[in-house]
Amino acid sequence: MHRTRIVSFLQPLTLAVALTALPTAALAGASNADSMHLNALYGHGASTASDLSYTYLRVEYGKGEVEDVDTDNYDLTASLAVADYVYLNASYGHTEIDVELESANVDAQVLELGVGVYLPVSDSADIIAEIAYLDAKYSIDNRDQMVGISGSESGYGLTLGVRAMASEQLELGIAMQYADIGDESATGWTISADYFVSEALSLGVGFAKSSDSDAISVNARYNF
Repeated sequence: MHRTRIVSFLQPLTLAVALTALPTAALAGASNADSMHLNALYGHGASTASDLSYTYLRVEYGKGEVEDVDTDNYDLTASLAVADYVYLNASYGHTEIDVELESANVDAQVLELGVGVYLPVSDSADIIAEIAYLDAKYSIDNRDQMVGISGSESGYGLTLGVRAMASEQLELGIAMQYADIGDESATGWTISADYFVSEALSLGVGFAKSSDSDAISVNARYNF
């Protein structure tokens, strides 16, 4: 991968990290208290082990491709319910690439700070919208030529999604995302499935795709 190719690769890489990070907070469900309130409104009983929380910690690992180059993706997300139907979140995404033929290490990090709202459409499904500030940093180290390239960009991201409980322990989600960083933008989508092994802990899988990238991931989320 020549240097001009590496430089042109940076924007799709940072956008891919941003799109991967965006849905992790957006596909959360109602807090236990909110769920009990909604259940009461809809005439249902107390919340069950499948109730989700807007106050949680989530860790995620994924494997993907950006312009046909393999990537390792790491993500940490924290979310906090601040009012009925409103939550704040912070997410840190890190993608690593080792381009062996060119002896280059490529890294991209995206910090996301967002606010989201959700609208219940039934007792088991929500529409979710989120806007986030994105701060992206990237670096390239060429081991043979002892040359380093680094930079940073900022922008914003938008998410519109739907989540639904397929059963008391299985949550399904789908979302569209838009990321605008620097002078580039991208649109992508994601699907996810999370299985609750206890009232507080869920384990899940997800798939995210845009025009330049795709990734499959596994995650663990602890709800408070």
